[in-house]
Amino acid sequence: MVRRDLFRGNPVLAAVAVVASVVTVVCQLIMPSALGAVAEALSGRLPITHPVIVLAVVLFTAPVATALADQAAALISAAATRRHRTALLRHALQLSPRDAEFSDGELLTRFSADAEAPGQFIDVGVSLLIGLSAGIGGLVALSLIGWWLTVLLLAEMATSLIFVRVFVRHSGAAERRYQAARGDLATRLVDAHQGIRTIRACGTRDRESRRILAPLAELRAAGKASWTSQRQVTWHLGLLVPAQQIVLLIVLGVSLLAWRMELGQAVAALTYSAYVLGMLDYTDTLVMMTRYAENVRRLAAVLTRPVPEPAAHPPRPLPPDGRGEIRFEGVLSGVNLTVAAGSHVAVVGRSGAGKSLLAGLVGRLAEAETGRVLLDGVDVADVAPRLLRREVTYAFELPRLFGDSVRAAISSGTDADAEAAARQARADGFIRMLPGGYDTPLARAPLSGGELQRLGLARALARPARVLVLDDATSSLDTATEAEIRHAIRHAWDGRTALIVAHRPGTADAADLVAWLYEGRLRALRPHAELWQDPQYRAIFQGQGEGR
Repeated sequence: MVRRDLFRGNPVLAAVAVVASVVTVVCQLIMPSALGAVAEALSGRLPITHPVIVLAVVLFTAPVATALADQAAALISAAATRRHRTALLRHALQLSPRDAEFSDGELLTRFSADAEAPGQFIDVGVSLLIGLSAGIGGLVALSLIGWWLTVLLLAEMATSLIFVRVFVRHSGAAERRYQAARGDLATRLVDAHQGIRTIRACGTRDRESRRILAPLAELRAAGKASWTSQRQVTWHLGLLVPAQQIVLLIVLGVSLLAWRMELGQAVAALTYSAYVLGMLDYTDTLVMMTRYAENVRRLAAVLTRPVPEPAAHPPRPLPPDGRGEIRFEGVLSGVNLTVAAGSHVAVVGRSGAGKSLLAGLVGRLAEAETGRVLLDGVDVADVAPRLLRREVTYAFELPRLFGDSVRAAISSGTDADAEAAARQARADGFIRMLPGGYDTPLARAPLSGGELQRLGLARALARPARVLVLDDATSSLDTATEAEIRHAIRHAWDGRTALIVAHRPGTADAADLVAWLYEGRLRALRPHAELWQDPQYRAIFQGQGEGR
């Protein structure tokens, strides 16, 4: 799929690259004969005007055609890289959050170097095509001059190719090891960067440094193995090629002295043989192709990763007058739960009970393996994702903010009133104290965990959705601030549905009902005050630092 996509969308440039490459090869094949004709003319056997004109035209046309081929290939390469990076980004965003096949570091390396590989095939492939075509054409031309020259060159090439074949095989294995170690290193570095405050607080910098740099040993070993293979083939070919040229010069010299060959034929044969032996100079190119092939394999592994299949039938719209009724039918381990339109329901349970997964099913951040989820009577699997994202808004425990400024991060590409949403999330005060207020670049906004959560809440509240899902979105807030935000959410989201993953008794108490999950099952659906009489329910909140 990736390789077939190289020329898609660039038919004109592809045609230019192909035609220019063909012209280059033709000029290279004509050039030895033209040189031979000039040599014959200089000896007085032929008129010199015509051979010189032909040679001049070839010498002018060849570099122009080569430059056109290279330029077209570079433009196609850039377009292919842009296309594959876009495809990788879209596909990665469609993968299920529960898909742990690719870590952050792995995706980072595949987005950078691996996404460039398909385009690099063009740049490298054009030069390889020209060189190999000229070499093969040279063999054919040599057979016309003398079949024994072709046999001699083929024997020399076969000897050299034995070393090249072994080298390419070893280099490919080393490159796979190198890429795997590089991805591991990037993953460890990304993980450490995300947990830098924890590392500092625990005083484990040295230990983390050793853990992060551990893949360097494998990286060094793989790189050394690749260079060892290259060194071996280089010195073998470095001895063989000059020896082969000496043998060829001796044969041509003997042929001239024995009058079995004209001077022009000898000049042409010497140039054609250079084309043939020049194919061995593309060993490094084959190494690059091996590396790019491994990059393409890694890229294809992400692009071919299954994503949730869209509905076979056309997407269904949500009823325009719907108020956000949610029905879970047989999800998780048989959860059947109806969240009435306009109600606020807290989801409570021990770690691993399925709270976040249940919350993710509403907006299809996770796919239901069993059962289905209906929003205002429509299966969310039948709703277009873009529409569903507008109607179900989320705030998370660890929100990721995007945009050039704080204002842009809250409005999130919409026309929403960022300041009004920030006031509801109790974020307006600290935002105005930033260097540029709402226009402060995110990179220059020093935010605590609680402030980050409040900005995430503001982003969720700014969207005119019918369902609000809070996945432990107030865990970093102090009790007083959380109480204020609960009151603000109740006021701002009055008449609209809210599903709240709760870890504090106060959060559960503020909801209309509590859905108590136990090992993926719905144990009870009652008000918090009634459930609080159950010691097992109270045990869920032990250590939270807050009473009923």
